[in-house]
Amino acid sequence: MASLHLMATTTKHSAQSTKTISVVPPPILTSQMDSITTTTTFVPTKKVLVPMGYGTEEMEAVIIVDVLRRAGADVTVASME
Repeated sequence: MASLHLMATTTKHSAQSTKTISVVPPPILTSQMDSITTTTTFVPTKKVLVPMGYGTEEMEAVIIVDVLRRAGADVTVASME
């Protein structure tokens, strides 16, 4: 968060005193970055087998498969039926 520095000066004119406030911005810090080399590595998709047995609740199966797919997995569902 940037902060501002206030600088107050008092000037006397004959019998009156006036105060001038000026806003001085903080110094800007700069840095020079040398050549940056980035490498991208390929991460293979995870393969997941979700076995379904007798009595599996439909919503349980759908939610499990949905969460895995949203995470980027290649999901295969296998059923006993």
